[in-house]
Amino acid sequence: MTRSRKSRGVSVPLKGVHRVRIKGREYVYAWRGGPRLDPDDLVGSYARVMADRKARRAGNTVAALMERFEESGDHRGRRDAWRRECESLHRRIVEVFGDQSVGIFDERGARGVVKAWRDQHAAESLTRADKLVHELSVFLEWAIDEGLIEKNPTRGVKGVYETDRSEIIWTDGEIAAVLAHLTPEAGRVVRFAAETGLAMTDALRLSWSAVGRFDIQTRRQKTASAVTVPILPGLRALLDETPKVGPVVLTSSRGRPYTADGFKTVFGRAKRAAGVEKNFHDLRGTAATRFLASGLSYAETGRIFGWSERFVERIAKRYVARDALAKQLVERLSKNKTVKPAVKLPDGGHDHDR
Repeated sequence: MTRSRKSRGVSVPLKGVHRVRIKGREYVYAWRGGPRLDPDDLVGSYARVMADRKARRAGNTVAALMERFEESGDHRGRRDAWRRECESLHRRIVEVFGDQSVGIFDERGARGVVKAWRDQHAAESLTRADKLVHELSVFLEWAIDEGLIEKNPTRGVKGVYETDRSEIIWTDGEIAAVLAHLTPEAGRVVRFAAETGLAMTDALRLSWSAVGRFDIQTRRQKTASAVTVPILPGLRALLDETPKVGPVVLTSSRGRPYTADGFKTVFGRAKRAAGVEKNFHDLRGTAATRFLASGLSYAETGRIFGWSERFVERIAKRYVARDALAKQLVERLSKNKTVKPAVKLPDGGHDHDR
């Protein structure tokens, strides 16, 4: 996009500049996310920034290659919201490594440098540190494909966010406690996530056109990957009770789609009132246990969530197998009318019906 700006009384075209107005004052940037220009010497500062950008492009600096990566299909093919978040991560990467040749990642000791950089950001935010390492890894894999480097020192670097929240589930009691502090419409969003495993943004934007007779076919906003969710009896009952007031499945009491920020506020307030500390994203684990309990295999459940069979098996052993054993125990004891059982359900407990 070409915009004309005046500098020292001369009207000149400045290609790609980005303008932002805050409290009546205008700020001009060389490009969206780029450096801010000097308002008193707009043309001169623009020329210097673009000359520096050209010089960087001429070499294989991380900054120059990051620009190439952002223009590639690998990055531009991402969903808008996720692409914008990644670009903020790119700026953090360029702040540290931008002036260096990308070849530094081929050198001995690069892995230690990456881990030290990760740990530095971990002091600010564990999840942000892991996202930075992940995005650096994506960039370096692209650089390998381009023949620019041979190694990716981020491979195998463990995340610092030690709790694997995919293995955390909401219990029925916790869901009920939170639902008690939500309207039926807002509660339906929570119940829907527990039946489908969809992320909050994906659940809130789901349209009726994606709902078929036997499954839901949609795409994850974060990764743009396709996902197919089978409509099991619990989900079918939920869909049947959901009014069709518009193209979007989940709507507020006013019949309007929720915004992600608006629902987060409502959900957070209900969680605090119920005394539940788990995240909305943890409902994915709950949905996984329901799929497994319904008879889906590890492989089938893994495909829905993008998880490995081994990981799904771990969840099954931790939750589903235990719950199934407890149910069988109660059923068996209830059939024995002559013995009054004293039962401590599994988790190291004992069956006193012998």
